[in-house]
Amino acid sequence: MTTAISNNSPSICDPTIASCADPPAATGAASPPVVDIPPVYIEGNAGTRDLVRRADAARGTPPCTAEARSAGLAGAKLAKEVIVAATAGATLGPIGAAIGVSSVFIESIETGKSLRALYDCKNQ
Repeated sequence: MTTAISNNSPSICDPTIASCADPPAATGAASPPVVDIPPVYIEGNAGTRDLVRRADAARGTPPCTAEARSAGLAGAKLAKEVIVAATAGATLGPIGAAIGVSSVFIESIETGKSLRALYDCKNQ
């Protein structure tokens, strides 16, 4: 059997914060309001990381469209840079080839960054 807990101290009311009127009387055996969020279901005592991982798995793989677009553009820029480097090497000799190789190297680093971002997005 449970015993009710009561507080016999005088009521302190601050009308600047809230209404000092008595709360409305309970009518019947009404149940408290329920908040229902249909796509969310939490069970057990999982940590935040585990809950996020489960929610992501339930949604499916991320689209990664921005990363894919960036990787595609970076690959196209790299291909253009290779063509320019080959042309520079053929027309300007060793100095043109050196400039072309260095520009291809710099562009390949940027392409690698874009591909790594796409890989990370796909494997989240």
